[in-house]
Amino acid sequence: MATYDDAYLQETLQVAFEDPLIYKLPKGIVRYDYAHTHGWFVKIRRDGVAFRKIFSDGQCESFDDGLRKAILHRHDILASFPVTIKHVHFRAIAPEPENRIELKSEKGKNQPYVFWEAKWYDENHNVKNKCFSVQKYGHDEAKALAIAAARSNHNKKPKITSHPDRYQVEKFRDILRSDVAVLATINSGSYSKSGGGNEQITPASYPHGFEGE
Repeated sequence: MATYDDAYLQETLQVAFEDPLIYKLPKGIVRYDYAHTHGWFVKIRRDGVAFRKIFSDGQCESFDDGLRKAILHRHDILASFPVTIKHVHFRAIAPEPENRIELKSEKGKNQPYVFWEAKWYDENHNVKNKCFSVQKYGHDEAKALAIAAARSNHNKKPKITSHPDRYQVEKFRDILRSDVAVLATINSGSYSKSGGGNEQITPASYPHGFEGE
């Protein structure tokens, strides 16, 4: 689980720039090159609210500078807006006892073992179950016992789950620094930005606009 502190930020910056040939983009940052707009696009969602901001090449000193500013902005959002929304998980077992029992059959030595299974949450919201044999109790009685067990043992308070934080497990996407240099020239005429190295950027001409991510 990630803690969005200074150590987390420094590690993200280190990974992003450590390879001299590749930018490693953290989740929530993409390269945007469309029409005459070029830059690093930050797209973060926190508790259903979208945060979007582009750090354009023209307003930054270099590609490295733009990406660094984008990472800092991303970090500020993650650190300032923790995930707080909670909900009942869609895989939670049903609150109604009738929907927490099931007729099942398993292979036995001489004949199938048929039973009604009851499920419920205990006080810690751990799933518990108990089986009632149809051969022993009869079909109707086994079903009635299963419903009674599901009703009497169940924790009536629903199991509440926090929305997942998609950024807790950091993942990076690679993009070649040379590709960034080329993409930045699309529909922009002659363009020169340094990514922090000594590479030369050759202007390129394309007959069609390039749609970024």
